Amino acid sequence: MFRENRKLGAIAWVLIATMLLSPIASGCAPAAPVTPAPPVIQTVVVAATAAPTVAPTSVPARDELVYGVDETPDNLDPYGSTQATTMRLFSVVYDRLVDYDANMTLVPKLATSWEQKDSTTLRVHLRSGVKFHNGAPFTANDVKASLERVSDPANKMLLNFMWVPVKVTVVDDMTADIVASEPFSALLSILTFTAIVSAGDVDPTNPAKLTKQLNGTGYYKFVNYDTAQQKIFLQANQDYWGGPPKTPKLTFWIIPDSDARVSALQAGDVMVIPRVTAEQVMAIAGNPDLTILNMPSVDTAWLRLNCKNQYLSNPLVRQAIVYAIDRKAIATKILGNTASVLDSVLPKATQGYAPLTPVYDHNPDKAKALLAQAGYPNGFKLEMGTEEGVFPHHKDITQAVAQNLADVGIKTDVVTMDWGAYVAAAFGAKYDIAMFTWSDVTMDPDQFLSLWSAKDNLFAWDNSGYLPLFNAQRQLLGADRTAAVGKAAQYLWDQMPSVPLYSPRLIYAYSNKVQGFTHNMTYFELLHDVWVEK
Repeated sequence: MFRENRKLGAIAWVLIATMLLSPIASGCAPAAPVTPAPPVIQTVVVAATAAPTVAPTSVPARDELVYGVDETPDNLDPYGSTQATTMRLFSVVYDRLVDYDANMTLVPKLATSWEQKDSTTLRVHLRSGVKFHNGAPFTANDVKASLERVSDPANKMLLNFMWVPVKVTVVDDMTADIVASEPFSALLSILTFTAIVSAGDVDPTNPAKLTKQLNGTGYYKFVNYDTAQQKIFLQANQDYWGGPPKTPKLTFWIIPDSDARVSALQAGDVMVIPRVTAEQVMAIAGNPDLTILNMPSVDTAWLRLNCKNQYLSNPLVRQAIVYAIDRKAIATKILGNTASVLDSVLPKATQGYAPLTPVYDHNPDKAKALLAQAGYPNGFKLEMGTEEGVFPHHKDITQAVAQNLADVGIKTDVVTMDWGAYVAAAFGAKYDIAMFTWSDVTMDPDQFLSLWSAKDNLFAWDNSGYLPLFNAQRQLLGADRTAAVGKAAQYLWDQMPSVPLYSPRLIYAYSNKVQGFTHNMTYFELLHDVWVEK
């Protein structure tokens, strides 16, 4: 375990030093940190998982944990969202067959064991005695309904892009064979991201049934989503197979503005907040009642390029854009050394990661030469969308990118909007350039590589040359798969259908009254053993 505590004058050094230590691919992540004395920041790079914190009978505990989150849930269908706040909610309401613990180690959940029967069949043995929140018993039929729904392209689930079609054979109530339509090396990893719903809630004639009651087997039950208060209320599942959570109530309070979240934490209105900026770390570290958790992530930030644009359809232009952008300045100056420049299309902790070449250092002269080679020595004009409030420094980064592009002759009109409008516009390809983030919560390269695999992909990119490479890595194992992943990643790196910017650290802040709080590299919460002192 490695921990660093530094007084306020050394905080900047601590943040820089932590960026020099890469996440460990084997999945080590921090345990709950020790509360520092003021003014202190705690940076956790690698740690072992702490034993669950048990609320001592001599210390009165609160009955509610209030968690300040940054985004309004976009879709309450368990297979309809990859957004952070929605994932946090799903992670406590639904269980998955397998999951990652705080060390990013694969652990049993609704499946107690599993074995690969052949190249397409995974047999899972299920946990007995589990009930859904409505009292229905969990069986292999629920696995069948869940996985066939998410994997069938005809259902048009958002998460379908991660899957190949599967059929589930019910061997008995507690045993299921998951049969993929072709060899699918990412299957077990993707199960860590796939909620299991009740077969009784899967109604093709009434898909809204799943989004209204959120009937899972998780350790918290959904109560209601009060849109006026911007709060999501949950209560402990007293019948949870792993025992009820230590805090009876959980509330997610949606506070999109980053500074407002910090103010709410300092005032005691919320007890945990995510996505703390470097500047906010400086302020929070001086508060003796608060703790900072600073850890590696599998998050990445990109610029989405609309490859239908007459200029952006040319890979030489896309390469020129990467050379034009000072990605190191974004990571070090704008983000205060709380991020590292991406040197691959995969995060460092993802299986199969390797740094790629060319390096794409900031080189305006190289960018100008490529633009001239593409036939645009005098540049051109693009439209770029941005938002402010949800992602730290999003607008600042967009403005820096706009200036970098202007320096090589590419003019941009920057349009700023609120988060909801921005998401609709950016993912609807309304703008030529827009920033987006992507996280490899499965730790498998397929989740990242699949982002560019759809015919109607987010980038409007002709991926016909990429698909054979993508499909090849899905069907291989071991060293052969690692080599195939490398080829697919290199193709993306050369073609640049989107611009890799940086990988941020995950920085949480929380009240010292919160005991047992820890996290892993994903957005899935580990709140079962968390309790709050009065």
